[in-house]
Amino acid sequence: GLLAFGPETSCPRYEEMYNLSRWDELIELFVNENYHLHGLTRESILEIALKSGISTMKTQYCMDRETRKVNCPTCSEPFNELSDDLPYSHHVHSVLVCSITGAPMNENNPPM
Repeated sequence: GLLAFGPETSCPRYEEMYNLSRWDELIELFVNENYHLHGLTRESILEIALKSGISTMKTQYCMDRETRKVNCPTCSEPFNELSDDLPYSHHVHSVLVCSITGAPMNENNPPM
């Protein structure tokens, strides 16, 4: 149909196809197909690796400013923003951590 109607057509169906915003759609389609063809994702591999590591340590206490820990990577600002949309990890065993030093408490580091 585009061969019969030129860019100056008043027919709404073909006028939409000559719209300049169609180039943006074509660019987006090309980029998506290129990623799909080469097995790539929109996120970088570093970001995926960071998110997988952060999700193993993220707890519900990491999102609350009052309960954030000193040495917890998910409690630090840059990683906290990265972990917003990640699920919480499931911890079977509890680990006691000193709120002052951030070191794990054990027989060599008893609570005071």
